[in-house]
Amino acid sequence: MKLVKSFALIFLLTVLIVSFQNCTVRQNTGLLGKSTDSQSVNNSIVEKAPFAFDVVVDTISYNSCSGDNLNNYGNPGLHGLKIGVNEGFFDATGAGGIKAGAKLRSEFLRYVGKNLTPNYPATVITPGQIQYVLAHSTVNSDSFIQFAVRKKSDLSVVLDQIQPANSVLLPGRDGYVEPASLKSDEMLTELSKSVMYGPGGVVLSEGPFVYNLHGKTEPKPIMTSFSYVNAVDETFAAVTNADDSTGAGEQYADQVRKRFNSGGSDQVILAVTYGNPNASGVKDQSLNDPKRSDLKEKSKAFGRGYELKFETNSAKAGWKENLLKFVTETNLSKDGSLGIGNWSCENFVIMKQSHWNNAKPDEAGCAPLIATDMQNAAYAIQIKKLRRHYSESEWNIGVFYGKGAGYQPNDRTSHALCLVPKVKECYLPTVGLTTDGADIGVQYDATKECYLSRFSFMGVSYSGAAIGDNARKLGRCAQYASICIRN
Repeated sequence: MKLVKSFALIFLLTVLIVSFQNCTVRQNTGLLGKSTDSQSVNNSIVEKAPFAFDVVVDTISYNSCSGDNLNNYGNPGLHGLKIGVNEGFFDATGAGGIKAGAKLRSEFLRYVGKNLTPNYPATVITPGQIQYVLAHSTVNSDSFIQFAVRKKSDLSVVLDQIQPANSVLLPGRDGYVEPASLKSDEMLTELSKSVMYGPGGVVLSEGPFVYNLHGKTEPKPIMTSFSYVNAVDETFAAVTNADDSTGAGEQYADQVRKRFNSGGSDQVILAVTYGNPNASGVKDQSLNDPKRSDLKEKSKAFGRGYELKFETNSAKAGWKENLLKFVTETNLSKDGSLGIGNWSCENFVIMKQSHWNNAKPDEAGCAPLIATDMQNAAYAIQIKKLRRHYSESEWNIGVFYGKGAGYQPNDRTSHALCLVPKVKECYLPTVGLTTDGADIGVQYDATKECYLSRFSFMGVSYSGAAIGDNARKLGRCAQYASICIRN
């Protein structure tokens, strides 16, 4: 009997030891869900991880204003081009309805699901495991968002100068690097905390977009702006070959728009890419070294491109292609797929500051909005879109009345909206240009010709071969604000 009991005791102890050993092996797993004995496997999984980050913008705007140092490269002023993630800051529905911002790419999340296993005692892959891969992956380390106008053929940054030969790239003017790192602990947490996996590594939810990189206490949209509307730079003085010494900006802006419209080797695009401004040996905050999967294929990089198409508002002499009409979004990556959005654009005339609330019947005017205007659904939607990039502190929005139209309170909603800048003038001088000293004004009527200072150098000729004062009295060509929204 004692012998039986002894065998039973030995058997029980054996079962317990084996069970304990099995249990300890299960617990002895690394952060990737693999055994710590397979550290080389873990390192390989991390090193082979694909690029993880994706930034989707939802708003692009363009002003065709012409003047000297209008933008000040980010300071209050009149931007030329502006690009950003802005819906989250003007949408009352909250983050759940946001369709733009920063997120993790689908390919990356699928890779994690395929190559990692749950870290015991979790039964599914956790955000902590995602964060580990992001923090230790070479391709994803130290990633910062870049914004720039780039040459489509090789993604080199286009300088904001007319004749950039022998000039140098100037960060802030020619490109912008978002100072918030996508690798910061806060960003890694925000990007991964809502990602959900099911059994077998199936991605159940990729999580919402993150549209504020700077923390909830300091809300700031992912956004930047560029000039491309300068009247003068060190390579192209305003007095050079100028008819009235003021119109270099008109000619420069026209050249920039032509490069966007070009389908040739000199075509430029607006781009969102990624780089590491702190990497050893890089210049210009790595703006000309965007992250790529293949360093030899210069036309490709991780990110998104935006091809802009400009058109004119009139076939009359002087009117140039200064309305942004179409945006085509592209995937700049060599591999992988991105959800490509469709865009729609609207255009609104920008008026001189003296034409705001202008009651003179022989001049055009922009009448301030009144409470009942917001009851008009079309107005309300347009104003909401405009306010993404045209803040109330810097821009007035009103109702356009053409010269001689006369103000009728009951027909306001039949008129288009107009904008008037508060901070700087959108137009070149209109006085002191003619021998009689008259104000040549602005030609808002698209059925008539309009005056460009450098018209003879911009391929423009007027009816009756008008030159000098006869050409100037046609009035400055109207400028426009264009707002494009990702649908």
